[in-house]
Order: sequence, then C-alpha cells, then structure tokens
Amino acid sequence: MLATLSRAFGLEGLDSASSDPSADTRAFQSLLDHELGSRAPQLLCCSFTDALARARDSHQLLLVLLHSELHEDNDAFIRDTLGSEEVGRVLSEGPFAVWGASVLSREGRRAADAAVASELPFMGAWLATSPTASKHECVGRSTGNAGPANTAQFLSAVRSRFEPKLAERRNDILAREQNRILRDDQERRYREIQEQDMQRMREAEAAEAARAEEERRRAQAEADAHEARQLASVVETSLQQQIEEEAEAALARLPAEPAEDAAGVAVVRMSLPGGTVLERRFSSTDTQQAVRDYAAFALHRMGVTRFDGFTLGSRAPDKTLRRADDAQTLEEAGLFPTARILVVVHRPADAAEVAKAAVEAGRAAREAAGAAAAGASLSRSGRIASSGSVGSADEDAVPFQRRGGGGSSD
Repeated sequence: MLATLSRAFGLEGLDSASSDPSADTRAFQSLLDHELGSRAPQLLCCSFTDALARARDSHQLLLVLLHSELHEDNDAFIRDTLGSEEVGRVLSEGPFAVWGASVLSREGRRAADAAVASELPFMGAWLATSPTASKHECVGRSTGNAGPANTAQFLSAVRSRFEPKLAERRNDILAREQNRILRDDQERRYREIQEQDMQRMREAEAAEAARAEEERRRAQAEADAHEARQLASVVETSLQQQIEEEAEAALARLPAEPAEDAAGVAVVRMSLPGGTVLERRFSSTDTQQAVRDYAAFALHRMGVTRFDGFTLGSRAPDKTLRRADDAQTLEEAGLFPTARILVVVHRPADAAEVAKAAVEAGRAAREAAGAAAAGASLSRSGRIASSGSVGSADEDAVPFQRRGGGGSSD
C-alpha cells in the first residue's frame, strides 16, 4: 500500500534534480500525515544541515528518520513503530527535533552518508554542537524495524544519556548570554557615566569661563570707570584753567574806561546769564573785540565758569556780533552811542560723560587693533573734541587749546 502511495505522491525516484532541499522532507511529511494522521511526528521541513543547526540552537537532539519506499519493512516501520503510542510519548517528552527523508532523495542520501546508515529503516540521534556540520556527532543508531518497545527504549536511553549534557550546554549558553548582557549593560552604564562626567566637566569649564569673563568685564568696567574719573578731572581742570586764562587775557586787553564827559563815549549795557546787568563806557574808537573781552571777564567775575564759549547779541541794533567783525570800531559796528548786549553762554557736555565716551572709544580702538592698552590719559584728549562739547564753531576742534584771541565764541 505504501509503495502505491509513494508513487501517488511522487516520492519514488525523487533525485537530486530538486532545487528545494526542504522538498524531500515535505514529501516525507505528507506521506506520514496521510498514513498516521494526528499521530504523525512533525518533521523539520528543511535541509539536513539546517535541521542540525535548528536542533543545536534549540538545545535538542536531532532524530533523523531514513526510509526507502522500496524496502520491505518500510510499511511496518511507519505504521507500527512511528505511529505507536510508546514512541509518540517519548518524542513528545523531548528533547527531540525530528527530521526525515527517503534515501531515494538527495537530502536523504546526504543524511545516510553522514550517518553511515548501512541498514533501513534507520533512526539516528544527532548531537549538534557547532555551526559546522562536520563537527556534529551521531550519538545513537537504531537500524531495521526494531518495533515500538525497542524503539521507545532506544529513545529513552539516548535521552537519559544526553539530556543532562544538553541542559548543561543550555545553561552555559544562558550564563554566557546573561554575562554578555550584564557586560553590555555595565559598558553602557560606564559610557553613560563617562558622558555624564564629560558633560559636567564641560558645564564646569563653561561656568568657569563665564565667571572669568564676568570678572574680566567687571575689572575692565572698574578700570574704565577709574580712568574716566581721572580723565574727567583732567577735563574739568583744563576747562577751568582755560576759562581763567582767557578771562585774564581778556582783562589785560580791555582798554581803559573813558570818563563820562569824554568825547565819543559809547555806553554798553550787558545782560548776563541769571539776570545780572552790567554797564560800561567804551570809546567809539574801541573795537568790538573790547566788548567781547569785557563779556568774558564779566562772566568769570560773576562765577559763570562752566561754559564752552558764548555768543553776543545786540538788541539795539538787532544783530549778532560775529567774531569776523571784532576788528570794527563800536561806531562802525553800530554800537555807538549806546548798545544793549545779551550774553548767551554755550553749556559744555558733562565732563564725566565726555571722559566716559573717550575711555570707551579708546578701549574699542585698542581691542580692534589688538594693541597693548596703556598710555597716559591725556594722550586721548585729542579725541574729546569730536564730541563738540568744547571749543568754538569757527576754530579748530582742539579741546584744551589756548585761544589767542578773546575768551568767547560766536
């Protein structure tokens, strides 16, 4: 009957022309399922080499079943032995993975050669220990149709002998895997700790750099403030000294005041800041410069010291006294016989602000040029005039220049 079924399933004469190594095992599985139904052992449907690898990876013994459809014991081997309750129970208890094929197939012949199967039917137990097929070992053989009892006894004996070894190997592999996981976890944790340490170091370095930068800026600000105070003192002193010198020079240039009844007397009434009004007599032949000098002296005498030049305006006649006309006589300038002069002072910028601007400009220039910071504070005085807070509109912008003319500006 089995021979007829073999021909029906195409098993007879199956040879190496098949391109699918698992086809040989699937053909045998189909035969077992058809003959034994639910009692049929479930085969690994793959090549013989792959079956050994799967058994190795699952820590099982590989039970190899080899038969021939043409052998006289083939029917009884399949129906009575493989389908028996005793063999089925032992196989279900493990640790067995089952693979089988006909020796008439390519994979069956390969397995028969590896097991040195000299008699059919053949049942061999393989202990797969490595990925290399040549290192696998056939640790038990049962040839011929030994019957259900002997076959079950054979399987039990193989299991008793090698199950502890498989368990030991499984435990070793499990321990190695656990050690690997532990080692990987330790290495990962070590890398995390290293990264955390590096991050803390970077943060500490950044904080230290920020602190150092803040200290540098604070020190620079304090140095700039000190330099600005020193320069402001120099600016203030120089301005006051300049005003005093100009007032003294103006007083020295003033012509003598003529008598009230002298011929050609011009009376000039001068209104100063704050509401003070002064009156003085000049000769009609005196120049407009004399009026300007008198205004400079009067401002100094009245304590008006913080100014940067002044402008003279006449109410009668209505005009501004320009410095370009200072050589004119009072009669030529229209200030004879009387004139009403308004003195408007030009307030300078605050000396501290001037000094601060000069210090900041100097520091920016040093940083841009990469030059060494140093030099006397007065060496920067040439930059103060750029603020326009000192000097007059019709003279060169030199801050502490001693003007040779009268102490005023238009």
